[in-house]
Amino acid sequence: MDKLTKKVPEDKAFRLGEHKVRSVEELLSEMKKLSDEQFSHYVNKDHNYFIPWIRGVVNDEQLAKELENVHDRVRIQSIIEKRFSKPKEPEKDIDVSEAVELLTKHEKNKRAQKSEKHYVWKIAREFWYGLIMGLILGIIIAKLAG
Repeated sequence: MDKLTKKVPEDKAFRLGEHKVRSVEELLSEMKKLSDEQFSHYVNKDHNYFIPWIRGVVNDEQLAKELENVHDRVRIQSIIEKRFSKPKEPEKDIDVSEAVELLTKHEKNKRAQKSEKHYVWKIAREFWYGLIMGLILGIIIAKLAG
């Protein structure tokens, strides 16, 4: 999937009509806008100019192979769209002990963050109390001495 959406460098872009496409996703989008005459310039019985770009620049050998010997616009679009909708790999099953361990780590992290915040506020509060007490004592001593 990443190969389909990842943009290639500007100098490796595929010129499609007046547009430069930098990903397979952009190629699909722009391909849909082409007239039949424009499309046949890029894909016909003799050649498919998309394949060398997909193989050599995008580095998607699987998609390039799937498009070989396909000259029909609808079929090409269908093959590319099908690649976008490939199912994700199923998530790995986690046993109960692993889940408990992950939750425990998460809770410990939350508590540590809470205690850090609490500690910072405690220090700030003590600083201000000390500052105020120092000012009050300073004023009292100054009055007594003066």
